Formats: sequence, C-alpha cells, structure tokens
Amino acid sequence: MGTTLRGVACSWARAPKRSARRGLKRVRAEKRVEVPFTSDNDAALIYARESYTKDGSTAEDVQFEKGSQWANAYGVPIVGTISDLSVSGALSAFERSELGPWLGENPPAHWKTLLVTKLDRVGRETEDILALFRWARENGKRIVFVSEGIGTSMELAKLIIAVLAAIAEMERDRIAERIKDAKARHREQGRWMGDRYGYGLMPVRRENGEGLEIAIDPIAVEVLRELSAKARSGARQADLMRWLTEREIPTPMERTRQHKAERENLPMPPLGPNGRCRPCGMC
Repeated sequence: MGTTLRGVACSWARAPKRSARRGLKRVRAEKRVEVPFTSDNDAALIYARESYTKDGSTAEDVQFEKGSQWANAYGVPIVGTISDLSVSGALSAFERSELGPWLGENPPAHWKTLLVTKLDRVGRETEDILALFRWARENGKRIVFVSEGIGTSMELAKLIIAVLAAIAEMERDRIAERIKDAKARHREQGRWMGDRYGYGLMPVRRENGEGLEIAIDPIAVEVLRELSAKARSGARQADLMRWLTEREIPTPMERTRQHKAERENLPMPPLGPNGRCRPCGMC
C-alpha cells in the first residue's frame, strides 16, 4: 500500500499542472506557420540606415547603389528606396518612421525582398533582428544582406543571422563605450562634444585649434537682455512675443542652425518668411 501511494505521488509530481498544459497549448496555437518564399511576382525594397548624418555624406547613396546592383544582377524589379537617417540601430525596425509602414499589413506598395547592405543596418539588438527574421519567414518575405551574401530564405539562415546579430550587438556596446570614454576625456579638456547647449551659448573653435568649446553668444545675450529689460518695465508675455515677432528674432533652434553654418562656412540657412536670414538687427 505504501509503495503504491509513493508511486502515485511521484507520477503526480512529474505531471505538468493543468494551467501549465493550457499555457503550452496556447503557445502552440499562437505559433504561426512559416510561408516559404517564392520568386513569383518578386519586387525589391532597398533600405538604408545611418545613425549619424551630416551635410555632404554619401553613405545613404552608397547603400542604395549596392542594393540596386544586387537587384539588377538577379533581375528583381525595384519597387522603392527608403532610408531612416539619424536613427539608432537599437530602435526596432517595426518602430522606424520609414521602414515600419512597409512591415505592416498594408504597405505602401507590394514587395517581397528587402535589400540591406549589412545586417547592422536593420538592427543591433539580437532579439529585434530575430523578430524581423521570424516575421519575414511567416509572411513569405526575404531579407537579403548584400555584403554578407546571406538571406533569410537560405538554409541555416537563422543560425548565421543569430551569430551575426550577436556580433552586431557587441559592436554597438563597444561603440557606446568608446563614445562615453571620449566624451568624458574631452569634457576634462574643456571640449564640446556635440551635446545640446542653451540659448545664449555657442560652440567656438578653441584657441589651440583642437576641437570646439562652449562660449557666450553675444547676439543671443543681447536678445535676452532686451527681454529682461522689457519684463522688468512691466511688459506682459504677449508684448514680449510681439516684440520677438516684429523684429523677426531667430528661434533658439534657428540660432543653432546659424551657429552650424558659421562653423562650417556654409550659406546662412533661410530662416525668415522671405527666404533670407531674419533681419533681427542684432548682427
């Protein structure tokens, strides 16, 4: 009798709980079936991404060119070219302003092949990259990484992509660490590292010519003095806003654009309604 009870107890302990069995069935039911990719009615979407952009950069064009070369070599018509600029690789592909809509249920146009120069252009998070891989396999799509020469429709693609995604994620962490160290080192030297700065300040070239440092912006300071004097004399907020509008004083963002143009010897950006720099009378 004792042996029988122990056997029943052991078998009961080994059996999964009813709630666990229901959860397992739900997971199996939610798992979508993969749709094999076929080349019928194939169309290519070329995608480019850059974490940082600057005037005159050709990185976006280079990515488009490599994608076009692949599509032309394999006879796949190109349905469009899109790019997410100044977008971190840590942001999920589904959440990006340009790529995201093409991954939805109603994309702007029909496509079956997503052409990307390198795997880290679609992401630097292993989990996000594998999620995109699964989405492509479940929707009859394929993603081709031109430089690596692999695609999601290949055999062993998941294993290869998982390894490359892990490498991309580690590289992102190393880049972040290098940037953090560089910023700390430059701050100790009094150098500006491209961070945001308040109105009334401006980046200027250091005396030794090595990098930039933050200094007083005399034009913005004059505007602040005028506003302060008017406020002390009893002017209301509406009066101050009217004064700024009538004098066409550049906004803080517009003044920042002016600083960049001055540093890089570029034409002054059109800020006023007439297409010219606002004649605020402060410069």
